[in-house]
Amino acid sequence: MPGSFSAGLSGLNANGTYLSVIGNNLANINTIGFKSSSVSFMDLVSQTMGGSSSNPMQVGLGVTTGSISPIFSQGAIENTREATNVAIQGGGFFVVRGATGNSYTRAGNFTFNSDGKLVTPDGQFVQGYTGTDATTGAIITTGQLSDITVPPGVLRPPVATTQIGDPRFAKTVVYMVAHDDQGALGLIVNRVYGKGRLDKFLEGFKIEPQDAKGDILLHYGGPVEPSAGFVLHTADYRGPGTRVVNERMALTSEISVLKAIADGKGPKKSLFALGYAGWGPGQLEGEIARGDWLSAPADETLIFDGDAESMWDRVQGQAGIKL
Repeated sequence: MPGSFSAGLSGLNANGTYLSVIGNNLANINTIGFKSSSVSFMDLVSQTMGGSSSNPMQVGLGVTTGSISPIFSQGAIENTREATNVAIQGGGFFVVRGATGNSYTRAGNFTFNSDGKLVTPDGQFVQGYTGTDATTGAIITTGQLSDITVPPGVLRPPVATTQIGDPRFAKTVVYMVAHDDQGALGLIVNRVYGKGRLDKFLEGFKIEPQDAKGDILLHYGGPVEPSAGFVLHTADYRGPGTRVVNERMALTSEISVLKAIADGKGPKKSLFALGYAGWGPGQLEGEIARGDWLSAPADETLIFDGDAESMWDRVQGQAGIKL
């Protein structure tokens, strides 16, 4: 008699555990990166009541929980419209570093802290391979992991993926001039309208070419204000209408920069474009989250080398953040 009560009680306890696991799965249905668990049961040892060794008569003593195992099947991936939120498709974990060392998580709701480090909601640092090959610019995926850092205030040009549907931006490289909570502005630097003599170009603006020699490439800067001219140039020149982007680059929208070039007092390197690319508040972030754009380090040498045709392919090797 006592055995029957204990066997029944073990069943109630085991099913109570099962209900607790189901309740926990339901409670975490909206928890980012959560993996539900399944329960398996096993019988307790049996008591032999008689019979032969080949066919014993046994009475089980109840049931117990055999295991509680997380289910690592692929869950649904949702678009959060946050550019720093990422997800894993397939097996794997993100590596994060805390006060006690590295740990692993499937939750990709990351943000940047004030130092530009990619962190989890509880402040752990997301780890990744951050070294690049000096020759190819490709990320080196061996060696020691380190904190993923994007220095605050550093603009990285967006690179259009093959997924983007707008033909005006297909396979374009955009140099970002400004990007804040009010929107974003940049110049497409790998589309060329045509090529002509610099002196003839200056004469078209009624500027005496002086000793200006060589050719100039006229770029398609973007679909906004296509008749407006912009000169993206090295920061050694500053004049009326100059907007300093960083210590190396600047943008001038006044004709005075062309006069300076004609007089031999202009920037060392420059790129002339008609029109620009613009985004409203949150628009570019949404397009990045959708997979339309990747980001790459700004490379002034690549911008001014005159090989616009191969620029997209070359920048693709440096685009994106690999975790």
